[in-house]
Amino acid sequence: MSIRKAKESDFEMIEILSNELGYKRQTKDIVEKRLKTILSSPLDNLFVYENTGKVKGWIHFFIANRVASESFVEIGGLVVDSSERREGIGKSLVEFVKQWSKNNNYQIRVRCNTQRGNTHLFYEHLSFMRKKSQYVFQHDFKEFN
Repeated sequence: MSIRKAKESDFEMIEILSNELGYKRQTKDIVEKRLKTILSSPLDNLFVYENTGKVKGWIHFFIANRVASESFVEIGGLVVDSSERREGIGKSLVEFVKQWSKNNNYQIRVRCNTQRGNTHLFYEHLSFMRKKSQYVFQHDFKEFN
């Protein structure tokens, strides 16, 4: 078992695992472009949990800078292979981020959809506290013909 920085050769397995999050499936080109952006970003980090040469999970975290408050680390995504859940992989990945954040003097935040009750319990079990509820607003630009 090892936790290591993701590399381009991990793209296929990261993409397969990403589909387990329940989001609309993206083309390989789109996923590859996103992953290359994250891997080249000085603020983003993507690590994988590897066992017997296979990626079993990944965690994405980034440094979020704000004008009115201290910078912090935010977990942007965490997924573990559904056949490997409840084996401590997710906990190991989060503990890795907790240690990284402590070493770099950042607090950690994570946002969870209100419908993911099991995820809330997972983070609470790892000593995360609910701080606030909020709405997310989004504006989509429509193409003009």
